[in-house]
Amino acid sequence: MKQLITAALILLAAHLTASADVIDSLATYNDTIENRVVPTYINTICPDVPLRMWKRVCVTGKGAEIRAFSPWKGPSASVIEYSKVANLYKETFGDKVQVWLMPIPTAAAFYSPVNNLNTREEFSAINLMFENAAPDVHCVDVHTILAQHVDEYIYLRTDHHWAPLGAYYAAKRFAALAKVPFRDINDSTSYEKHVIHKFCGTMYSFSGNINVKNNPDEFCYWMPVGVDYHADFVDYIFKGPHLVTGEKPYKPNTYFREYPDGSPMAYCTFMGGDAHLTHVTTGTKNGRRILFVKDSFGNAIPGYLFYSFEELHVVDCRYFNRNLVEYVEQHNITDIVLCNNMHFVGAPKIINALRIYLTQNATRQ
Repeated sequence: MKQLITAALILLAAHLTASADVIDSLATYNDTIENRVVPTYINTICPDVPLRMWKRVCVTGKGAEIRAFSPWKGPSASVIEYSKVANLYKETFGDKVQVWLMPIPTAAAFYSPVNNLNTREEFSAINLMFENAAPDVHCVDVHTILAQHVDEYIYLRTDHHWAPLGAYYAAKRFAALAKVPFRDINDSTSYEKHVIHKFCGTMYSFSGNINVKNNPDEFCYWMPVGVDYHADFVDYIFKGPHLVTGEKPYKPNTYFREYPDGSPMAYCTFMGGDAHLTHVTTGTKNGRRILFVKDSFGNAIPGYLFYSFEELHVVDCRYFNRNLVEYVEQHNITDIVLCNNMHFVGAPKIINALRIYLTQNATRQ
């Protein structure tokens, strides 16, 4: 019995020490300095919340605190290929273009109970990614800044995406590293807050848990109001759900789409979704032109950077059908951001697509 008590005390001391290290790391975090070491994260906001598995979806909490999310299972080693893609982009574009590696954590990274064996640590995989990134590839540690705000509405409870507030903190972190201007969403002269009430996202259909449906999200987003901008879109032509066979001409459209309360389409507020190429010209004149190569998580980021870049180009990592080298040259892109969520960064199909974009459909030899 004495040995068991001693062992328990040792484990408790180790846990407290680790927690103190994490808190200290977050307290001293400087978001203007590139940091390639993501601190250990320990869930202290809901470490013991009951967990149920519904159709391979993790469901925790109840009532207004219910949260449904997909577990992240890695394997961690697969994310090294994503780093190699970032290295390849830097080798391809050289000193004329800054390449940014921005892996986006999922809700499982922060809200999974400590005893959840169905998911793995995402910060460890991000560290592995950063370790394998070339020195001249910039690493954007989104995990740590999000860890500072886990008690805020940074992830949706009923959808597989993060919330727009989480994307805001990621954009803020990126802007500090990129050394571009950035505006606070609490500045009423810069942003206007909008809310779509009673939003139930994808996790109800993924899990089939009626309690997820009965406790919808409040979808809050912010629109810039103090800067001029114009958005043009190229809509893709599809054969089936994913095969792009062509594209329509550029046409102007609204960057922020409006949806009523209760709409399951709320996350499509940003650009209307993924099925097009987006080009935004802003009133910010600083010569910086950014290209996002992203999945749907990345849709929520660019809208916070209209004060930061002269032009913003957004392409989806699954549908781009042009030659990326030529596109970058034609539009004088200065910054490329690879921003995919953790389910995508190790996916062979995504890795292969990102490589092919550099060589596909070239108009010159």
